[in-house]
Amino acid sequence: SYGGMSLQGDGNIVGASAFSSGSNGGLGGSGSLTSYIEARAAAFSDIRLKKKASIRRFRHGLAVVRHVQPNSFEYLQAAGLPTGRHNYFIAQDFEAVAPDLLALHPTNDRYVLDTKGLIATLWNAVSELAADVDKLKEAMNAAGQR
Repeated sequence: SYGGMSLQGDGNIVGASAFSSGSNGGLGGSGSLTSYIEARAAAFSDIRLKKKASIRRFRHGLAVVRHVQPNSFEYLQAAGLPTGRHNYFIAQDFEAVAPDLLALHPTNDRYVLDTKGLIATLWNAVSELAADVDKLKEAMNAAGQR
């Protein structure tokens, strides 16, 4: 346990209140969707905690970024989530291109987006673009331009 959080067998870090029932079906107060999401904002990255045979190259990248666009929105008041405008994604937009980045909240049928997977997707997209830039630089150098 570290700072009130602990490591689960699946590598996720959770706080003590992450899954307790809220007064409105798990969407508000202790055990809220917000605490469920916040509890997954960090993960142990140390290779000593991983089954080496299970390590695979993560493949999502630029194709996902091109398909899914961020949105600005307000949550429904009944959802019990923070008020005001938020900038993020619509989970259902990932269903066609990266369904493995989605999960259902354990106490209701609401989608949550795997932010760790999203970071890895963005990392791969940047790497793909960097490789394209390197190829263009090589082509320009070969053509004698700079």
